[in-house]
Amino acid sequence: MGEIEIPPREIDLRATIENLQSILYGVFDHPESFGSVDFLSQGLCADSSTNFLVHNRSGQPVAVALLSPESVPDLIESAIAKSQYLKEKLGHELGVVIPTPLAQGTLFGNSYAVMPYFYKLSDSRLKATYENYRVRTSLYDWLLSATTKTLTKPSGEEIEAYFRHPLQHLKSLGYMSAAIKDVADRALKRLDQGKWSPRFCTMHGDLWRGNILIDHQHFTGREEQTWPNQFVIIDWAGALEKGYGLFDLVRISESLHTLPTTLRRQLMETCEVLNCTVSDASSYIAAALGYLGLNLGHFPKDRYREMSSRCMRTLESSL
Repeated sequence: MGEIEIPPREIDLRATIENLQSILYGVFDHPESFGSVDFLSQGLCADSSTNFLVHNRSGQPVAVALLSPESVPDLIESAIAKSQYLKEKLGHELGVVIPTPLAQGTLFGNSYAVMPYFYKLSDSRLKATYENYRVRTSLYDWLLSATTKTLTKPSGEEIEAYFRHPLQHLKSLGYMSAAIKDVADRALKRLDQGKWSPRFCTMHGDLWRGNILIDHQHFTGREEQTWPNQFVIIDWAGALEKGYGLFDLVRISESLHTLPTTLRRQLMETCEVLNCTVSDASSYIAAALGYLGLNLGHFPKDRYREMSSRCMRTLESSL
């Protein structure tokens, strides 16, 4: 395994790996399925997990172990619970894209989970363009179906809490651009005038290219399908059962470099499901951004501001 690079926040890596090895011997049925555990990565934020890559005896990756930080010992447990709850809500056909852990528990007082290993999309420019094109249609179909399946009407109290208050918050942020504040103001006026009747739907909240992986090893039982239909979506920690329509669509479209004309078609289809005009797509995006602004946690404000600007630019380019 060689020298272990000590990550930003020190933990007892050797003891952690030894304990994970003991756990993994009980996870994999065949002795050849498990060979080694190596430190993979650790985020710089205080609430980031420490991640380990699990190989079989042939050196091929077969799983990833995620360990909660001491500052948030139940981070992984909570994230897995949320993802599995939403998986059940979506039903088998749609929920299959949400991975199920191979094992989970507590190690040194911190929750952990062992997840199947899935393959990331290529970073090579030429191959990435091809993969973006191939996987986009499958993702869009799934998003539209998930929106339709989980659509609910908010109560008056929920409209205040999930739409009016976040929009007012977004409008009040001194560091946000005037253009985004104007969108929030317009959304508030349409809400007050009864011209926009928002709906809830399940929202991932961080749907970008890095959270789309491919199940080449068929952990999810879709071996009969072509690879673009074998995608999985990871990192559901920030997901919302009562989320904002169109936010995931705009975020993933930006990440996949979708053409404005293609995004507009998807916006029109989704707005039909949401029973709103295409012009109110910006109202949903503004409400989602306002909600995120109220719940930043450790997310830096400058990154939040830039993400907000990118979302609005991506949306506006397609309208």
